[in-house]
This record gives sequence, structure tokens and C-alpha cells, in this order.
Amino acid sequence: MSKAKYGDEQTLYNPGHGGRYQFLFWFLRLALLLVLVGVIFRNIEPYAQWSQQWFGSDLQGWWTLIPGATWLADKIFRFMGIVLWALFQTLETIPLFLLGTRFGLGVLIASYEQQDSQQRKIEQYPTDDAVLTFLKKKYNAMGLRALDFFRMAAPFAYAVDLVVCWQIFPPLKDGYTWSQVVMGWNWGGIAWGNVVSLVVTLLAFEMVVLCWMRTSEMIFLIKRGIKSNA
Repeated sequence: MSKAKYGDEQTLYNPGHGGRYQFLFWFLRLALLLVLVGVIFRNIEPYAQWSQQWFGSDLQGWWTLIPGATWLADKIFRFMGIVLWALFQTLETIPLFLLGTRFGLGVLIASYEQQDSQQRKIEQYPTDDAVLTFLKKKYNAMGLRALDFFRMAAPFAYAVDLVVCWQIFPPLKDGYTWSQVVMGWNWGGIAWGNVVSLVVTLLAFEMVVLCWMRTSEMIFLIKRGIKSNA
């Protein structure tokens, strides 16, 4: 098969046609997708429980006597927890997509080059004072402000995620304190099952997404090498 007929132009998300590794590519992505779906269903449950406990524990008033009202409120609070989980996972994973994939980096580069080609940048001169130079730099960097926002928001999202997971999966057994466990070397006071659940809930989604991106990158490089040698 000639090089011209080997396949369409290949990108990270369009691996082309043919090649001995195409089955491996789809198999790996399908396996990671199934794992990701399982992680999603596993990790939204703690947030749903936390939302129910946080907002639903103080339900009171005459309206609670209405048949089905408390059930409906419970489901609404549960849905709120799922939305919060999706929001925080989005804030945590977008930096991975923007800086960890060819597609994300390509978008950032194209945005910067488009800004330059359309002369949206303000030229800086040696005669500009410090304030004017600072303002011009801030203006010229506006195209990448979204990246800065998500990079700053990700640690905040992880912090909130940790607080929620800590409340749902307390790492210590009832009746134990950190001073008893750490100072007394009493590791039996640690609820190891909760520790595992906390770590999985906190990091599993991002780890699976990262593996998906690295696998896609690996397969892309392999298939590009096959195409170049065809």
C-alpha cells in the first residue's frame, strides 16, 4: 500500500485508517472508557451523600408534612451533590486537557497566533514607563487568561474535594484521635478502608483521564511512525 493511500491525515483524535495497531488503539480506549464510567458512578456517591447530609439534615417546617415533599427535597439535594462533583472534576481536569494533550496545546497556540496575526497586541516601546509596560503586557496576555483561571481554580477544587471526602470517609475509627494514633503509634485506629475510598474518590477520575491521554499519545506516535515508514 502506498503512502498516499495509507490513510487520512492523522491527529490525536483521528488515528487514520488501517495499521496493525488500530484494534489495540480502540481496545485500550474502550477499556479506559469503561473504567472511567465506573469511576464516575463510584465517585459521585460521596458527594450525593455529603449534599444530603449538609442540606437535608435541617429540613423542618409545615411543608415537610406534605406527602412526598421530603423525598423530593432529598433527591434535589442529591442532584446538587452530583452537580458539585461534576463542577469540581471539570476544574481539576481542564488543565490536564489544555496542557497535557496536543489538541489542548494546539488550541492555546492557535489562539496566541491568531491574536498576533490580527494585530490585537499592543506594541511595547523602550520609552514606555513601568506602568504602561505592565498594562500592555497584561492586555497582550488576555488571550490566555482562561488557562490562568483554571490553573488557579484547580488547587481550590482539590481542597474542597478533600474536605468533602474527609467528611464522608473519616480516616480514623470512632473513639480515636490523631494524637493517639500518631504519638502512640496506634495504627489500628486508622480506618484503612476509608483511607482507600478517600484516595480513590479524590484522585481516581484524574488518573484515569491522564492514562487515557497518555495512551492516546502513545498510539498516535506509533501510528504516525508507521505512516511515515509506509
